[in-house]
Amino acid sequence: MFKIFLLLFSFVITNHCLIAQATNENGDYIVDFAPFSPPEQDLMREMLNKPALNFMSTDLEGDTHTISNYEGSNILIVFWSVDNPNSKKLFEYLDLISKNKQINILSYCYEDKAAALTYLDAKQYSYPIMTQGKFIGEMGYGHGLGLPRMLFIDKNGTTKDILPASAFNNNPNLYPVISDIISKAY
Repeated sequence: MFKIFLLLFSFVITNHCLIAQATNENGDYIVDFAPFSPPEQDLMREMLNKPALNFMSTDLEGDTHTISNYEGSNILIVFWSVDNPNSKKLFEYLDLISKNKQINILSYCYEDKAAALTYLDAKQYSYPIMTQGKFIGEMGYGHGLGLPRMLFIDKNGTTKDILPASAFNNNPNLYPVISDIISKAY
């Protein structure tokens, strides 16, 4: 019985290896696997109540910004994309939030400057907008949380709350939620 099991086991392993070792026309090995992304709550838990990463970026006007420049101030970091349908709604919220002098907004467009300027053509904004946000977003600001997303950083530079992309989906009015986060955190 053991010999049959061993023979069957060897056959399965050998065939599985042959499938996994498939090559393309250039002779490169092909390994097919499903991409892994931790659940949203796990990503958020890793960031909450921890210091926000400091970085340097230049806005559309050519001014340089870092998290440390805003030390002692509350910050809302926003990542968005011109291709994302929820970005339009996001800008409506940011216009309302920008009137709140208790918080500074740093906005990061995932695309380049030309795409951001085209998208922002008729929009009014009073906060810095940086481009190439994908690099900073992937570096440590919850890339797996989707777009748009918001991170609330307190006066001590600690990430206090996060609104992932899923919060924007099928939510007709997020402004009360955002206002509540701001009033509780700051």
